[in-house]
This record gives sequence, structure tokens and C-alpha cells, in this order.
Amino acid sequence: MDDLKIELLSSISRIICNKYPQTGIYNTNLPNLYISRFNAQRMIYRHFIHPTFIVFLISGDEVKGEFGDSKFSIQKGESLANNIFVPLSISLPPCSTENPILTVNVPLYRPYISEVLSHLTTTKNYTSVVNSFHTANTDKKELSAMLSILHLLDSKEDVAYGYELALKELYYNLLLGKHGDFIRGIFAGSLRNNRILEVINYLSKHYKENPNIKELADKAFMSPSNFYKNFGEITSLSPLQYVKKLRLYEGRRLILTEKYTVSHAAHTVGYLSRTQFSIDYTKIFHHNPQEDCNPSAQK
Repeated sequence: MDDLKIELLSSISRIICNKYPQTGIYNTNLPNLYISRFNAQRMIYRHFIHPTFIVFLISGDEVKGEFGDSKFSIQKGESLANNIFVPLSISLPPCSTENPILTVNVPLYRPYISEVLSHLTTTKNYTSVVNSFHTANTDKKELSAMLSILHLLDSKEDVAYGYELALKELYYNLLLGKHGDFIRGIFAGSLRNNRILEVINYLSKHYKENPNIKELADKAFMSPSNFYKNFGEITSLSPLQYVKKLRLYEGRRLILTEKYTVSHAAHTVGYLSRTQFSIDYTKIFHHNPQEDCNPSAQK
């Protein structure tokens, strides 16, 4: 890592550490821009974050995690681009107040990226990317654009226009960098893919409800049979299987991090039967949910 990149990472770290001295996941004044700081080793289970995003690891040792069943890892000075609509779990390495884990989570907005792409000429055809992720080294131009974004955190002025410009600068450098093909692939999807992704996004917010295939097909402007086929091609699951998986991952998060009892978690995520929840949970995670409970601290 060269001196300029080290200095840029240090500058970003100073801004974050000064503004956020405590452990937490912070929703900033900039829409859908999240900053995370962790001062101690732990496991993190989150139901969803912005489904199309890029996260930059600014400080700390290697971070490992899983999107559903897919594993990933990133090092300091690297970033991860993603458009996966499944829950996230992260294993943090040893860290401290003096050596925290710092990340910046940036949304990838289609309108802004489309505008930037309109100014970039290419003859290459990009393969549509659905439910995938990509890691890469963060270059100095990307970090410089990130620094411009973070300077807006304490602004007392209307930052909307400045944020838009700073995001476009970051997107421009990302599209020309190692994430370029992947990000282009995210936004090169067919109308069919985009409609299915809209339904997936809908399900991520309504997973407690029992999905009605006819209603979901109508949202995708498809016949039920066509919708069922296309949904399976993109997710490798039926809509019912997809919702079940979302419920189970969220149920596990509630048990592990919120200290819910098995019954409370089951009912919270939409199961009518604790027994059925336990059966499905065991099939996915290969152990009974009761084993994940802390009896002394249950709700």
C-alpha cells in the first residue's frame, strides 16, 4: 500500500473516529449512507441493508462474513459491491478503541449511475448480475471521492446537491476501476430481471406475510407461470422457499442478538407453529434453535 493511499485511509479514519467514538452502526445525515464502528470482537447479524450497495473497509483487520450461504472476506483498503437480497452475518476480528473496525456503506443509485454511464463510451456487452457480490482493492481516486462525501457529514448547509455530485464522482471512479464490470452488470439487467428484483425487494419488506403468487406476478407484470419460472431462474428458489429462508434468517438474528425465545422469534417472523419453525430452522442451520438461545437473557 503506497503512502498516498495510507494517508487517505488515515484521513477518513480520523473523520469517522472523531464523529463516532462509540461502537455502533450510524445512519448519517446523507441518505442511505451508513458508517459502522466496532471497538470489540463480535458477530453481527443483520436482516437487510440497502440491497444494492458498496462497503469500504477503512480500518481494522480482515473481516469475514456471509450473505445467506455465500462467504466473503475483505481487508483494510478493500471494498465489496453487492446486490444480494438476503440477510447478512459478519465475523469481526479482534479490535479495540485504539484499533477499531471502520466501514462506510454507500448506496448505488441507478439514476446517478445511469447518468455517469451515459458519459462513458464502451462497445462491450455486460452480463447481467443478480444476487451476487464482488470484492476489489479500493484505489486512491475512490478514496479521495469518499473523503469528499465524508466532509459533508458536519455541514450545516443543504447537502443534497453536494452529496449528489460527490456520489457521481465516486461512481465515475468505481466504473473505471476494478468494480466497473460488476457494477455495470448490476444495472445492465433486462426488464424481466428488474421486475423480478422489484418483487424480491418487496418480499424483503413483507416476508412475514404469506406470499400470493398471483399478486406477486401482477407486481412483475407477468403471468403466474411465467413469474414462477423467472423467479426460480434468478434466485434458485420458489417464492415460498425464498420467504421461508428470509423468515429463518431473521428468526436466527432475533434469537442471537435480541435474545428472543424460540416461540417469540417464530411468531415475530410469521410462523404460526413453533414446532414447524424449529424443524425448518434445523434444516437450514443444522442445529435446533434452542441451542442458539441464552436462557438467562431471553425476552
